[in-house]
Amino acid sequence: MNKTKLALAAAALCSLAPFAQAAEPAPEWTITGNAGLFTDYRFRGISQTHRRPAIQGGIDVSHSSGLYLGNWNSNVDSAFYNGANIEMDFYGGYKLPAGPLTLDFGALYYHYPGSGAGGTFKIDNTELYVGLMSGTSLDGADAARFLRFVAEALEQPLTMIL
Repeated sequence: MNKTKLALAAAALCSLAPFAQAAEPAPEWTITGNAGLFTDYRFRGISQTHRRPAIQGGIDVSHSSGLYLGNWNSNVDSAFYNGANIEMDFYGGYKLPAGPLTLDFGALYYHYPGSGAGGTFKIDNTELYVGLMSGTSLDGADAARFLRFVAEALEQPLTMIL
């Protein structure tokens, strides 16, 4: 009986051997996407869809060196955006580890195709940013970010700390 138990234990250990392989190295390039349907699209506390549903989605490409690029899109209220019914955000930057912190340098361009229709004001905008993040939060919840707005409509850039 002891030989049977010993044989079963050895067989069980041998069957687990394929699962004990080394972890795969992290890929050099990562591509992720997101999509969702939401009851409202709010940006900095203001409804962008006039309190109506929003369809949103995007794609991100990042390199193990810290370089990243992405695009995010959402429908918007065309009356609020002078004829534009979609917001297209294009961004890119570089994340650099600095001890327990991560520095994030980048640019974000908000594009509203069709805004400025009929001679109204065109709304496209660019933000340059420097961020400082701690921990492992991927959504930046524990991040401090300094934004520098560069808007065509402003004579002087507006500076804001969030």
